[in-house]
Amino acid sequence: MNENTMSKATQDPSTRRRRKGSALAAVFIICTCVGMVAASTMKITVGERRLNSDAALLVEARNAAEAVVEYGFAELSKRFDSTMAFPSDILAPRAGNDPLVLPASFYSLFQNSKVVMPANPYNAYATWGTYDTELIGGTVPGGSWKFISGKTPGNEFDPLKDKMVLVREVLVYGKATVQDARGRRITAYCSEEFQVRDAPLFAHAIFYNMDMEIAPGPDMSILGAVHANGDLYVQSNNSLHFRKNVSATGNLYHGPFAGIGKANATGDVTFPDVNGNQLTMKRGSNWYDSTMSDWRSTCSNRWAGNVQDASHGIQANNAVALPSYVRDNPTTAALDDALNYGYNMIMPLDRNGTVDSNIEKQKYAYQAGMYVTVSTDTAGITGYTISTPKRNASGDIIYSGTVPQMDTLSYSGSSTIIRISNYASSTSGSTTTVTGGLYDKRRAEGVDILEINMGNLRDAIHANDAATWGGSAPQDWWNGIIYVQWSYDSSDSGGADSIRRAVDGAGVKLVNAQASGTTPGIPDPANPNVAAFTAPRGTTVATNNVLYVQGNYNADGSSSTGSSTNPDRSSEPPAALAADAIVILSNNWKDTNSAKSLSNRVASTLTEVSAAILTGLVPSDKGNNNAYSGGVENFPRFLESWNTTLLYRGSMVSLFESEVSLDPWGKSDVYDAPTRNWGFHTLFANGLYPPGTPNTRTYRRVNFRNLTAAEWNAALSGLRSSMGL
Repeated sequence: MNENTMSKATQDPSTRRRRKGSALAAVFIICTCVGMVAASTMKITVGERRLNSDAALLVEARNAAEAVVEYGFAELSKRFDSTMAFPSDILAPRAGNDPLVLPASFYSLFQNSKVVMPANPYNAYATWGTYDTELIGGTVPGGSWKFISGKTPGNEFDPLKDKMVLVREVLVYGKATVQDARGRRITAYCSEEFQVRDAPLFAHAIFYNMDMEIAPGPDMSILGAVHANGDLYVQSNNSLHFRKNVSATGNLYHGPFAGIGKANATGDVTFPDVNGNQLTMKRGSNWYDSTMSDWRSTCSNRWAGNVQDASHGIQANNAVALPSYVRDNPTTAALDDALNYGYNMIMPLDRNGTVDSNIEKQKYAYQAGMYVTVSTDTAGITGYTISTPKRNASGDIIYSGTVPQMDTLSYSGSSTIIRISNYASSTSGSTTTVTGGLYDKRRAEGVDILEINMGNLRDAIHANDAATWGGSAPQDWWNGIIYVQWSYDSSDSGGADSIRRAVDGAGVKLVNAQASGTTPGIPDPANPNVAAFTAPRGTTVATNNVLYVQGNYNADGSSSTGSSTNPDRSSEPPAALAADAIVILSNNWKDTNSAKSLSNRVASTLTEVSAAILTGLVPSDKGNNNAYSGGVENFPRFLESWNTTLLYRGSMVSLFESEVSLDPWGKSDVYDAPTRNWGFHTLFANGLYPPGTPNTRTYRRVNFRNLTAAEWNAALSGLRSSMGL
């Protein structure tokens, strides 16, 4: 075909129409494909947007559910802070109980969010699971003792590591529903364990509810855990070794408390690392302590959690129900220690109904089975009564109005147990001979004494003879706690903390408490030898005045049968002493020489004491006096020239400032320090504590889980069954 013919053909109308139709078909096919792709893309985009929206709603729902649980934890912490124990079903939605509910603050926080909230307030006693958003608390178990091993991964920085701790775990459940503007709803469920951990105060070798200072002259080792609710000041003239973990809510300093004129000693101070090696605080010519800019990381790397302070988030360990201590302002002359709440532990029963009931139940006076009330006047001690509080089936004291009810105990041989000795003396000055009571050189005064013969009391309790106790057998009322109440000083009306001091110039003295062979030096009727008793092991003696302990106490006085950590025999009972101040008197102590010069008050033989000590001190720079507290090394008080050893095993707890014995440490002619063979009692390390031991309480969050709807429903079904709902 030639060019002309070709040109004609291409210009044929029918041919052009056929080609045009083919092009239109191709365009239609392409457009259809593009439309299908666009529609598919739009569908995917909408789906992705919906998935993203659902994912965002789920995140919001999960965050809200976790917030619900957090509110539950805050509420439980508040309740457990002030109460010792709870019925197991206290959180069940039942009339008369106290179930968890969402607080008003939760509504306020989420009022402008997508969270679907129930009516405010909602009916906490309705059936669980009926609300879009709700908070549910599980059963409260009785708890079990657990040893928190510092060698277990995750426990390296646990403040309670290497202690026996009573653990209770309460499951808290949270549910939250969120709804977007189009009405789409998503619900999230979760649970977490609220762990309540009670650590007895006597689980510590040393516990200070305030700043703690320690500055021994001779070598000294601390064999158990140490904690201070405040700053910690450490130093030594020779060496000081902390063998277990040390914690403080404030800072850790090498050196003395500021302003007391005490020199900065240069002896070595060590703490253990992760492998138990003792590593020094020395850092060339300086010291590793809180003054370092990189202290937190340096401390953590060096001692692997065995030394922690405020920089590590250490919180105060307060005794249950007792508010935090706040020290006297040292820049003022007034003794205005208005926040000495720990002193409640040794206060008498509240007979006016003004003390919070949760605090009241923590007192040794409230817990005591044997209650001794001392009568005094301007001439001294005039008499005493022995009684036991009346209690209901739950162990709570029965009151008539605000007055606690008491049953009098009339022991026929009471004079062999308790003796009154009012202060009296002949001559004067350095030749003074005391003929009654004793003279306390630190207090600089004669002291009227109520003396308790612990050995005779032991025999009277163990005999379990109702006739000799006026018809009431000891097995019916003895629980291992003796409380001695002194009347208040009339000049002390109490401060903001309502603490009042007892009469001055008086005290309790414990004598004849030496163990012999298998016979304990103190009452211990729960020992298998006296099967009629259900009381706990051992004896605790507490008073709101000064306590003097003469001679071997709950120990045999032999260095060959026990040590500063191990008991003299396997059946040795746990013991505790609690008072405004505690004075250790040697086996060689004589009241008659107590007002004479120090050379006449010589402790010539080893004295052994096996008991926890809970007492007070006079803080450094009290009232801006520039005086030293005496430190841990002088925490038990002394009145003799100790030319021998004090063998001590127990636990030292400074819970408050002294209110009666206020004279500062450091006076001349008071005492020369003993050789300190002191340690932490293995009974306490193994979880066997004296009757009435106070607890500190802390909390942890563990085992958080997001739940499915099926898991949530199964958990609620199990709770209803266990609580009888």
